[in-house]
Amino acid sequence: MYSKNAILLFCVALYFLQCRGTPPTQEQYETTKNIIEAYENPYGTDVEENGDRTINLKGLKDIFVKVAQRMNIRKEPPSLEQLQTTGLNYKYTLVEVQRYVAKYLGYAELSQGLSAWVRLLYCMYEKPVINYPELKDLLSQIQVSNPNRTAEFPYLEESKTAIPYKWENSISEHVKFTRNEVEFIVIGYYFPK
Repeated sequence: MYSKNAILLFCVALYFLQCRGTPPTQEQYETTKNIIEAYENPYGTDVEENGDRTINLKGLKDIFVKVAQRMNIRKEPPSLEQLQTTGLNYKYTLVEVQRYVAKYLGYAELSQGLSAWVRLLYCMYEKPVINYPELKDLLSQIQVSNPNRTAEFPYLEESKTAIPYKWENSISEHVKFTRNEVEFIVIGYYFPK
């Protein structure tokens, strides 16, 4: 009886250890990056964005398959819905939000007063991390509080904000990503933290 429980406990522990994400090794990271850089299928790439050829959903799917094959990963590539859900559910910490706000306001870093104000807005969500819709809501509150600031928030400057922004503002079949964004998506899917 006790041996059955021990075996069951061992199997459950092994299952949970397999589910835990581990960051990619340097070799896995470099392999993924090289696959993305070398990708040139004309049906999977589109017009240039900021001097970089973009990768459409067909190209993204091809890259997922190539990375999985090259690294012997036995995880199915995500569906379009999974990718969209993942992109819209990225989590943002207070430190990341403060960095985004500083960038938006044109500062290298926030003053103590502005930092406290952003912390107060962030704490309204009563969670250690917020998702993309909450980030947008927080940033809109900052935008309303700074009427002299007419520029848009620079969503496209970082992959973590650019991906959900593109999903939200594009027709799903026509969304396009830069190579850095594809790297962020693929590594985040196959090597979750």
